Amino acid sequence: MLWARRKKAPIHQHVDKYQEADHDQHSRELHILSGHSDIIRVAARVDNKRFITASDDATAIVWNAETGCKECVLKGHKHPISCLLLLDPQTPVVLTGSSDKTIRVWDLSYTSGDHSMQVLKEHCSAVKCLLKLDMNMFCSGGADICLWHDNGTLLSRIPRNEKDPAIHTLLQVHGRHFSVIAAADYPSLAVYDIIKDSDSEKHQLKPPQFLARHREDIQCLTRVSDSIFASASLDGAIILWSTNSFSAVKQYNYTDDYQKRNFPDRVWQILVMEERYLFASVSNGFKVFDVIASEDNQGCPKLLACYLNAHQLPITHMELIENQSALVTSSSDNTVRLWGSATNFTGSEKAGTKQSAMDKFIGRRPKSASGYPIIPNLLGELRGHTAPVMMVCNMLPHGLVTCGVDMLVLLWKVTMLYTKIRTSTFY
Repeated sequence: MLWARRKKAPIHQHVDKYQEADHDQHSRELHILSGHSDIIRVAARVDNKRFITASDDATAIVWNAETGCKECVLKGHKHPISCLLLLDPQTPVVLTGSSDKTIRVWDLSYTSGDHSMQVLKEHCSAVKCLLKLDMNMFCSGGADICLWHDNGTLLSRIPRNEKDPAIHTLLQVHGRHFSVIAAADYPSLAVYDIIKDSDSEKHQLKPPQFLARHREDIQCLTRVSDSIFASASLDGAIILWSTNSFSAVKQYNYTDDYQKRNFPDRVWQILVMEERYLFASVSNGFKVFDVIASEDNQGCPKLLACYLNAHQLPITHMELIENQSALVTSSSDNTVRLWGSATNFTGSEKAGTKQSAMDKFIGRRPKSASGYPIIPNLLGELRGHTAPVMMVCNMLPHGLVTCGVDMLVLLWKVTMLYTKIRTSTFY
């Protein structure tokens, strides 16, 4: 993979020359995949060989990660595609949600791309998010929230107040009840319990209860473990919630006197490693919190690692790769960067003791670290995009996929150079 040191010339300046010298397209280190005509906001893995991208041009494209070839173009939406969901990996069936108020169902095992299996039209406005649920159901959100059977049957729909912002994130939890948590650009979370109607035997959404602890609009929502989930807001505050009581149990990155102008500490995304460590993108950088470790003498949660200026502009997406032992970040500064340990784990360990993903990420056991926060190492940088990078998709062992505002999908293939980085022999 073409991980470049920061002082080298941008990779895209050498791409044309490199490709002219390479007569075998399958061996190229960088594939520039064109096919979209507008911003590409979403990229997701379909299976071990394929991935899918969705764009503001109202299409989704299925690509082969081995060859970089386009397999099919999914057409039918009238407006930008805002979300997608792999409903059934075995088939596979993919759902796309759009600002045209519809959800389209595609069977990638036989579709030619020019028509979908089903078009679900029950939403009253743009579909912002999709979530796979247990018991052969899925959920979709926007200005309303809908519960569906996997066969496309609408089970329940609850409209939101006209002035309420649209739901942008959904999360399934199993606590005292089977519930869906909904986040919008609003300081409160909405909890919708899913019950089975005694007369119709169909599952229904109950009217929501609200969790109000954030001071500013909620930006992201994620599962930490079976008993804990996390949410983060514009002011940078991260709150851990109990799935049983829906009470706030811990709080991180909280400042009493925060700046409301431009919200410099905003958290866009949270990743979870080993149901213990939270990776939070904080504006241009990231922080890593240990949710199990005891608090320090001042009662502050443990900040395990931190890199506040990881990029020149805000981080747009994060992905854990290499069995969660390395972090990839993309940014509005047009770059993608790899973070982790520059050396192998060096702590003494008994024979047969396994290294955890965090051991490998920081290069030592967290318990043996003498000072906090640890500063992760910048292992490499991908420079090929000419505009902000919106998302990174992990297609290893074939490579990494990046997409962005420049309307390009870049497939960065695995090479000996990447192997050196992975084994910590290059920095």
